[in-house]
Amino acid sequence: MKNISIIFLLFSLIVHDTHAQIHWPEGKKAAVILTYDDGLKSQLQIVIPQLEKHNFRGTFFLYGQVIKEEDIPEWRKASQRGHELGNHSMFHPCLSQTTGQTTKPCHSLECYSVKDMLIEIGMMNNFLYAIDGKKEYAYAYPCSQCVAGGEDYSKPLLASGLSRFARG
Repeated sequence: MKNISIIFLLFSLIVHDTHAQIHWPEGKKAAVILTYDDGLKSQLQIVIPQLEKHNFRGTFFLYGQVIKEEDIPEWRKASQRGHELGNHSMFHPCLSQTTGQTTKPCHSLECYSVKDMLIEIGMMNNFLYAIDGKKEYAYAYPCSQCVAGGEDYSKPLLASGLSRFARG
């Protein structure tokens, strides 16, 4: 029994030392990241005011095709008030089995190459820059899918410098 106790104690010390300690700014204990996809009007009308009411900020992943001209000033103001705008592509391509899309032009991931996807992400970065003037954007994979034309584009995306962070 004594040997089991010693082994347990040693194991506890090893496990404890392997956990990295994160030092949060201002002595905070943790962080919560609230993200919202698609740049919906309801996010401008409901989500952002509710977050701000409680002194929270969020990350909003916009995709260009659905952003209306009249909403651009509101997204700009949200960014100026501390909300992050992120890249969700220009056309939100997903695998066609997810969307059932059969129309042309083809905005299904099967129709894209990795190069096509990177070009589209770059275009959206330019659009976001025109809204908030920032030069770096996080990226959210549309439909949580990171395969274009059968090829994973997650590593080429990060290697390209078009995004500093990507999530599904």
